[in-house]
Amino acid sequence: MPTRANRCVTRCPLDWHAQRATAGAGAGALGDVGSHILNMAEYLTGQRVSEVFGQLQTVIPRRPLPDGSDGMGEVENDDQAQALLRFDGGLIGNMETSQVATGRKMGLAYTITGTKGSIIFDQERMSELQLYKHAGPEGDAASAPC
Repeated sequence: MPTRANRCVTRCPLDWHAQRATAGAGAGALGDVGSHILNMAEYLTGQRVSEVFGQLQTVIPRRPLPDGSDGMGEVENDDQAQALLRFDGGLIGNMETSQVATGRKMGLAYTITGTKGSIIFDQERMSELQLYKHAGPEGDAASAPC
């Protein structure tokens, strides 16, 4: 059965994540992982998502059946999701999630950027929080060089 790490391999058989009957409609990348990303974004900002412009994509539309036959089954849920977000307090953001992307074990990261700096969290380095303070010699952004 495919794991999250090898769903990008087309020869891996169809599993329960790909079928609406077992995973539910909308339980692809957006429902499986994207829901947690949105929940955390609302928690970190203290604002609710009020508008969304997004797209879903099924990158691997057919997979071998898990019974070992030569048959192929349709993938019914999305492999990837991207969205532009607007929050009720005026913030804007973007998110993407994929069950077929390669290159990272758990590429779950948040960057919050403001006029006085930014803060970054990356789940692959869970014990670190990156902080950037945009301040000039007097300690405020207004005195920072252009």
